[in-house]
Amino acid sequence: MHPVDRLVRVYKLGKDGLYGREDVYGSSAQIASAQFAGFSVDCRRVFPPLPKVRRVKSPPPAEYS
Repeated sequence: MHPVDRLVRVYKLGKDGLYGREDVYGSSAQIASAQFAGFSVDCRRVFPPLPKVRRVKSPPPAEYS
C-alpha cells in the first residue's frame, strides 16, 4: 500500500512458489481476495477523500538594496 500515491500493489504466489508480476490498483478499486471467498477491499474506504486545498497568494519577496 502506498498512501501518498494512493495505490495498492498485490503480489500473488504462483504454483511454482514464486511471485509473479504485481497487480496495481488505484484509490477507487474494489479488490477481491483469491484466498477468501466473498472477501474484498474497497479502496475508497482505505483512502479517504483528499482534503480541499486552498491556495493563498503570498506577497513577493522583499527586495535587497
